[in-house]
Amino acid sequence: MSGQPAIEPVTDEDTRVATQSYFINIKHILEQDRRRVAERQASEVEGLRAENTHLRTLVAVQATPCVYCGLTEMAKCTRGFPGCARADDLICGEEEAFKAVVSERNTLRAEVARLTAALNGKENSDA
Repeated sequence: MSGQPAIEPVTDEDTRVATQSYFINIKHILEQDRRRVAERQASEVEGLRAENTHLRTLVAVQATPCVYCGLTEMAKCTRGFPGCARADDLICGEEEAFKAVVSERNTLRAEVARLTAALNGKENSDA
């Protein structure tokens, strides 16, 4: 042996540790993949729900006859309210509109708070 270190034999314990480490890594990778898939699916479901709500709203507020029963005047619906699918769509549309208004209000409040803070900071620096 010309100055090279001797290669130590691989023991059963070395094999067990390496195998265990390998499977732990695989388990970790699979868990990460499952989380990513679940997050992607949840995002897709939320997007589809939003699209469904939007489409239901469009169906409800159209000026054409009802797609469910063919009536042009909702007041003549024999199913009554609630109970009529178009009325359900209208209610859904009202909820969507309300959520949009609340979201816009919150955005505006945040902008007012930001501008107020900026104005207060400027006043303090001028004094």
